[in-house]
Amino acid sequence: MGLEVVEMVMEAEDRFGVSLPDAELEHVRTVADLSALIWSRLPRSSSVCPTMHEFFELRRQIATMTGLGRRNIRPGTRVDEVFPSRRRRAWKVLRKSNRRIPTLIASPRVDGVMLWVSGVSVFLFVLFFVASWVAFGATSLSFSISVLLIWIAALCIANARLSTHLPLGIETLDDLARAVAPVYTHNGCTSAGERLLAQVRILEETRALVAKELALPLERVRPESDFIMDLGCG
Repeated sequence: MGLEVVEMVMEAEDRFGVSLPDAELEHVRTVADLSALIWSRLPRSSSVCPTMHEFFELRRQIATMTGLGRRNIRPGTRVDEVFPSRRRRAWKVLRKSNRRIPTLIASPRVDGVMLWVSGVSVFLFVLFFVASWVAFGATSLSFSISVLLIWIAALCIANARLSTHLPLGIETLDDLARAVAPVYTHNGCTSAGERLLAQVRILEETRALVAKELALPLERVRPESDFIMDLGCG
């Protein structure tokens, strides 16, 4: 695999709670290879339910942050009811203790505005660059690039500050606990069929993670997809 998937591998390690050795990653060629490696590195399941454990940890943190009583923090409690305001700051505290918690996203309206601003910015930069080139020649190149980099950084900061919406699929604390719960191999599986179903689940989650990190449609990321030949990495 190429350097483009380094971030993806790190996300996979955080999501599944595993360590993927570089020596073994060098032999990974397809999405199925990566899924199989993740499966081989998963810890064995214990008697503790991982989702329940994550919920209890979330409840403890939320109770400390908000002052809510334990009885008011239930699996069905909506996240937007727990954090009706200053959600970005509270979410930052939660993610600091658990990197598996997904980041907040911008609303569709904010995304639309940022897309419009980005388009206008590109147009204005082209005009600025042409005018600077005509007036000052090649000496204006470094200045123009500096202005562009500063403006891109400003847009990124603005987008991060405006990202206050919950990730898709997360509405309740139960949804959040399930999203961050570590995955275990099922040493309690009593049949080959149960093991197969568990492995299929890991494969599907791996496909979704690869599609997200490489910004590709899920249907393009198939188990047999080669990271270099099919997905353009390398």
